Amino acid sequence: MKAKKIILKIIAIVLALLYMVACSDLGGSRDVNNASLSGRVLAEQVCSGCHQVTGESISSKYPKLAGQQKDYLIVQLSDFKSHQRKDQLGIKYMWGFTHLTTAQIDEIATYFSEQVPMQGKGTDSEEMIARGEKIFLWGKSEQGVIACTACHGKNAQGRREIPRLAGQHSDYIIKQIEVFTKTEQRPRGAVMKEVIHLLTLDEINAVAYYLASLNPKN
Repeated sequence: MKAKKIILKIIAIVLALLYMVACSDLGGSRDVNNASLSGRVLAEQVCSGCHQVTGESISSKYPKLAGQQKDYLIVQLSDFKSHQRKDQLGIKYMWGFTHLTTAQIDEIATYFSEQVPMQGKGTDSEEMIARGEKIFLWGKSEQGVIACTACHGKNAQGRREIPRLAGQHSDYIIKQIEVFTKTEQRPRGAVMKEVIHLLTLDEINAVAYYLASLNPKN
């Protein structure tokens, strides 16, 4: 059993490395500046290099897009295109998509939003997950932290321009929360910054682990 787990980990690492290599040269896989290509083709043959065809990315460096809110995806792709979103990985992997048309952005967002919503994975720390669940559902009134459900919904499914978080990589969530503390890197992040600065790193980790453990309910 132990040997099997080691083999599975090795396979996962190899697959992740292959996807990282693919992401280092996206332009070579398709002409991303070709306005005649449909958004679906770009999603399947370019975006999939990092996010997979189903939107269930392997590496936590790249967010899962499966079942993500369409409006949220449109906003983020537009911000990448205009270079308004300035987080480090966004600059490295997404700033090259300056020629995406409005139609392509809409089609890419539609494609991933219609995939089976991202699947969560549990962790060994049930105590941490329980702590994160409490903060997500109820907030911390004594510190002025509102419940995350107020914006993201009780199942963390999101709505319109507010992202689905259920099933997302915990490491990715933690990294983006760190980015939100630098609002100039994430336009539209002022509200998140107001909430996040009231949470400790352990509390942020707990919420991220809880969200990563969730599976879609709608």
